[in-house]
Amino acid sequence: MIRPTRSFRICSRGKSVRQALVLGTAMLMGAAGAAAQEVSLEGVESVRRATVLIQVGGAQESSGSGFILSGDGVIATAAHVLAGAGEATVRLASGEEYPVIGLLAVDEKRDMALLRVAGFGLPTVTLGNSDSVKIGQRLVAIGAPLGLETTVSDGLLSGIRLSHGIKVFQISVPVSPGSSGGPIATEQGEVVGFVVSGIIDESAQNLNFALPINYLRGYVGIASAQAPTPMADWEWEGPVVRTAAVASGFSHAVVNDSLELDWQVLDGVELFHEEKEAGGRRTDTRTRYFLSTDARERPVLELYTNALFRQTGNIISQRKGMEFFEQNVRTVISLDSGGYIKTYVEMEPLLAELAHLAARGEFTVEDGRVEYDSGGSVVSRPVAPGVLPVHLVEAVIAILPDSLPESLRIWVLEDGAEVIPMKIEFGEHENMQVPFVKDAGICDKDADTRKIMMEVVWVSYTAAANRTERPFLLRRPHLAVPEGIKCVRFPNISY
Repeated sequence: MIRPTRSFRICSRGKSVRQALVLGTAMLMGAAGAAAQEVSLEGVESVRRATVLIQVGGAQESSGSGFILSGDGVIATAAHVLAGAGEATVRLASGEEYPVIGLLAVDEKRDMALLRVAGFGLPTVTLGNSDSVKIGQRLVAIGAPLGLETTVSDGLLSGIRLSHGIKVFQISVPVSPGSSGGPIATEQGEVVGFVVSGIIDESAQNLNFALPINYLRGYVGIASAQAPTPMADWEWEGPVVRTAAVASGFSHAVVNDSLELDWQVLDGVELFHEEKEAGGRRTDTRTRYFLSTDARERPVLELYTNALFRQTGNIISQRKGMEFFEQNVRTVISLDSGGYIKTYVEMEPLLAELAHLAARGEFTVEDGRVEYDSGGSVVSRPVAPGVLPVHLVEAVIAILPDSLPESLRIWVLEDGAEVIPMKIEFGEHENMQVPFVKDAGICDKDADTRKIMMEVVWVSYTAAANRTERPFLLRRPHLAVPEGIKCVRFPNISY
C-alpha cells in the first residue's frame, strides 16, 4: 500500500516525477534502533573512505571491491576479482580513479591479492586482529554490491569454520555479487576480514564468508617493498574464474530472483486506510489490485492507489475542514518472465494556492534500467535487473508463502535510482480484529464491514537507518493491517 509522507503538505519544490514519488510514498520512515546507534560512525566512515570499487577490463568485464592499506596505493581485494584480467581501474569513494599498475602478491588458495596504484596520501583502513573477534560479535561490511559503491551493511559473526585447512568467518552480513574483496570491520572501524569466495564448498553456496585479515598481514610488508607485476603478465595457477564479481552495467546480476513472486495472489484485493495526524490532518488511502492485460495483450497485475489529504474541522478551535491534495498512483507489473514494472503518478492540488505543486510523471523499471519521464524530460540509468521499487515492499510481503522465514533481504529502488538492501524480519504473533467488507462490497470509507478476529505477525523492514514496523495478516495474502485500517476485501477467500 502506498503511504503519503508528511513532507507532502509543506514541500513546494518542482514538478518532476522523482519529487512526486518522494512526496507520494513513505515506506521507510522511522528511527534507527538502539543497536544501530552503538556503531562508531567515525570508525565506519574511515573504512568507507578507504573502500574502493575495482573495475576490471578484458574479455570478461566485471567489478568488485577492495580497501586501501597504504597511502601510496597498496590495495587488498579477493583474488578472483582480478583473475585473468589484463587491466583494471580503481575508483575511490571520492570519485577519483587510478589505473592499476600491477599485482604485488596473489594467494589463490586463500583468494586474496594485493595490487598497486600510483597514489599519494590516500585514505587507509585500520587493521584489527582477526584472532580477537568472537562468535556473535557485530560486524560491518562495506563494498560495491552490484556496482553500488560504498554500500554499508551489518550482521553478526555466525561462526568460525575451516575449509580445506583455511580458517574462514561465517557471517550474517548481507553481501552480493560485487561485494567480493570488500572489508569486514568491527563497530569501531577496525578491519578484521574481507569478503571472499572460491574456497567455499558448493554445499555452502548460500552462506557468506570472509577471510580473516591476519592471513593478509604477512604479505603486506614484503609485497609493498617490491615492484608490481603488470596484470597481463601475471601467471595464474588455477582456472580463471570471476563468478562472484558483478558484471559491468549489471548485465549479468539479477537480484530478488530467489523470491519467486506470485503477484496473481493479490487479484481482487482491496483496502481502505485512514491515517490520523496532529492538528486534525487525515490521509484516506484506497488501494486496489486486479489482473489485466497491457496494450500488447500480455498479462499484468495492476495496483491503483488513491490518497486524499485533508484536514478535519473543529468547532472549539475554529479550525476549518478542507481537502488539500489528491494523489493517484497506478502501477502495472508484468507477469511475464523478465517483465517490467511501470508506475504512473498524478498529484492534484485541491486548493488554488497550491496549484504550483501539481505533478504528473511515470517511471519504468525494465531490462536493467530505470527511466523517469516527468513530461518534459526523460532520465534513464542502469539498475540491477530484478530490483523492486520501494513502494511495492508491502505487496511483496503480502504474496510471500504462508511458511514465513525469520527474516529475508531484498533489493529495493528508492527515490531517484538508488538501489539499497532491505532487511525484512518477522516477529511476534497476536490476534486482532480486522474489518472485512460485507457481501463482497466495495472497500471505501462508507463500506459496511464486520470485524473478524485474525492472527497477525509483526513485521519490520529496515533499509539504511530507516525502520518501519506494523502488523500483517499471518495468512497469505499477508496484508498490512496497521492502526487506522477501515476495510479489507478478499474476493476469493471466505472467513
